[in-house]
Amino acid sequence: VGVYKHSPSCRVAVFAMVTAFCEHQQMLQTSVLMEMREWLDAHPKEVLILSFSHFLGLSQELHALLLTTIRNIFCSKLCPKTEVLTLRNLWSVGRSVIVSYEHNIASCHGDLWPHIPYWWANKCKAETLIEAFEHRKKQDRPEGLFVTGINLTVDLKYICTHPTESLKDLVMSTYSVLLGWVREQTPGSRVGSVNIIAGDFVTERHFAPTVVTLNEKLLKRSS
Repeated sequence: VGVYKHSPSCRVAVFAMVTAFCEHQQMLQTSVLMEMREWLDAHPKEVLILSFSHFLGLSQELHALLLTTIRNIFCSKLCPKTEVLTLRNLWSVGRSVIVSYEHNIASCHGDLWPHIPYWWANKCKAETLIEAFEHRKKQDRPEGLFVTGINLTVDLKYICTHPTESLKDLVMSTYSVLLGWVREQTPGSRVGSVNIIAGDFVTERHFAPTVVTLNEKLLKRSS
């Protein structure tokens, strides 16, 4: 879960679906996507950004099957690459699903958006993760959508010294630090700004409300 922040008139709650796909998963994928469609029907002013990636070994036939499944489920809700991404515009044209597809096949389809860059710090401590992102924020940000992932990554040293702890234990023990950093961020298109923020165990604590609240900074800037 993250938030896409593009302009003062755009405040979009995002469910980012990063998925692998194989023939035996077709029914499961269809079920998950149908559940999303039903949720969209019940929440017509929400927008979904679905990020499909990790297609190792996926044949052209399976790509075609996956794309057909996506189109059959979301139909006219799919947002073409030509649309201006503001909430006001998406509502006016009845579009509410942005599909990012990390494969060169995306360039041949008008309803598939390109890969969304993901900033991954590869750190197991919140403080070093934050330090890495602060350094990266001083550089040029990607054009368009990009993700800042506050995902902690356990290394061999951590696993050996914490044999009884899980990744969730690690994340929960540092969540206050991570969310404190998130609250300090500013959305927008300027250097140093954030766009989509993603993390692990996002249903815990107050991750989603914290990220969504960042959009208020855009509203204050535009007023």
